[in-house]
Amino acid sequence: MSRTYLVRAAAATLIGAALLSAAVDTPAQASTRTEFTPTHTLGSGPLCGGTVHAVASTHPLAPGTATVFLRAALTTYFAPSPVWTCLVRTTVHYRNPRTGATGSRSVTLSTSSQPRIMMCTPRVGGGLLCGTTAELKLHTGGGWVDAWVTTALPHIAGTARLNTF
Repeated sequence: MSRTYLVRAAAATLIGAALLSAAVDTPAQASTRTEFTPTHTLGSGPLCGGTVHAVASTHPLAPGTATVFLRAALTTYFAPSPVWTCLVRTTVHYRNPRTGATGSRSVTLSTSSQPRIMMCTPRVGGGLLCGTTAELKLHTGGGWVDAWVTTALPHIAGTARLNTF
């Protein structure tokens, strides 16, 4: 074999190894986005209810944390007056099987016949009142975490399994 052939073969092997190493490292450096199954719920208001959708985002540069984005698709089925509001107290729970850590964060989502609330504001008596969307940060500890979304009224909980690095 010629010396040129050996140099080219060695260079190709090194380049291939570098590309393979980069391909293996890339997913670990990327953030993850996990959708929960939908949470179907009744609401506080004139025959109202709907679905709460949740999506969690995690990133290796923020280990042990997850940001959960909530979006409520609520409606009323009968309003005795032209002015109505539908409220749903929503809680995101988590359990880290590796560490045993548990916790939850809550927010009240709402929609109404009036212009929608756009920003979360403190409620009298505690908690936050938000419009149809909210963002909650969970400090779960690292590893795989079981998470679920519930409401204070009859519901079918949404669930997800998150990698919090």
